[in-house]
Amino acid sequence: MYRKVATGLALASLALAQNVGIGIATPATRLEVYDHDPASTSVGGRLRLSADGGANRQTYLEFAPWRGRPGGPPAQIIGIDDGNFSAHIGFWTAPPGSGGAPTPIERMRIQSNGDIFGRFRHVSYHKYHNGSWSGSPANTISWFAPPGGEANDDYGSASALPVGSAAPNSEARAQWVVPYNGRIVRVIVRVGNNSGNTPTIRTRGLALSRNGNLYEIYTSGFCLNEDQVGVYECTQNCEVSRGDRVSIGFDLRSSLGGCCGGACYIEDTNYWVAVVWAFDMWD
Repeated sequence: MYRKVATGLALASLALAQNVGIGIATPATRLEVYDHDPASTSVGGRLRLSADGGANRQTYLEFAPWRGRPGGPPAQIIGIDDGNFSAHIGFWTAPPGSGGAPTPIERMRIQSNGDIFGRFRHVSYHKYHNGSWSGSPANTISWFAPPGGEANDDYGSASALPVGSAAPNSEARAQWVVPYNGRIVRVIVRVGNNSGNTPTIRTRGLALSRNGNLYEIYTSGFCLNEDQVGVYECTQNCEVSRGDRVSIGFDLRSSLGGCCGGACYIEDTNYWVAVVWAFDMWD
């Protein structure tokens, strides 16, 4: 039906009890749009718009980039009423490899007051200064200073750092507390000027001390010369939890083997380290 407004413009209004489809004869929601490659009906995508008029008061915008995908759409934007004359918006995606019946998980949320929650990347910066030549072969782990700590807050120990030490010059100075649940993504290392041996540092990888337990997070030995940069992805034992007491360090335990091209050691110079984290920040 058509309705005339005061400006003389005509507005079209269509009231249907059934669903509306564009490019599809049997739409599953109030509005469903299909598109596909003319050469193949299995190539294309669909878009769905629906609303829950019940107590939940939710509005859905669903995306399925592959038209032939069975099950529900793997990505959604959902507007949810907060019950106080406001609403928040959630962004949901299905995990990779979820198959034909994906169950999307909320990844990010914009609250009605503008706060943004979700899984976000965070970078912590660490100073490290090896005050003396470690010797070759070395048999220790050089633990980094905490974020914001001084270079001389690093610490050398072949084992995990205990959680009971309280003295300022003990292992406690090289530890910090994890603020959110999440994981370590990667560690980036920049080496200072070389004062002697080449390479400047020779390691068997990277280690993690977490709550007094020792883990390896990168097990491929690497060598770096002066002024070089290395980027190392966390490959195992990457998950951390809020409140964990942690430290990350160069694994120089030559006795275990796997050092880059020979025995492990570290030169007396400065090192700059950035650790990339993925935190689940929901509060």
